[in-house]
Amino acid sequence: MIVIQTYTEKAEQFAGITTAVDFETLKKRLRIYYKNVGAVKAQLYAGEKISMPYVEIQKDRRVRDIR
Repeated sequence: MIVIQTYTEKAEQFAGITTAVDFETLKKRLRIYYKNVGAVKAQLYAGEKISMPYVEIQKDRRVRDIR
């Protein structure tokens, strides 16, 4: 699953930068802040935004795949 991560204002020089990454690459960071990564993945599939310090993530909503 492709996830969009947007850096918040707290990230200072990175604020406003948006990147598309694979969910598997975010697992390590998610485990620092959340005990149950499976529940976070389910929330992303449901279309919710997940907030972490410096980053807000959400499911990619584009119609076409990146590839």
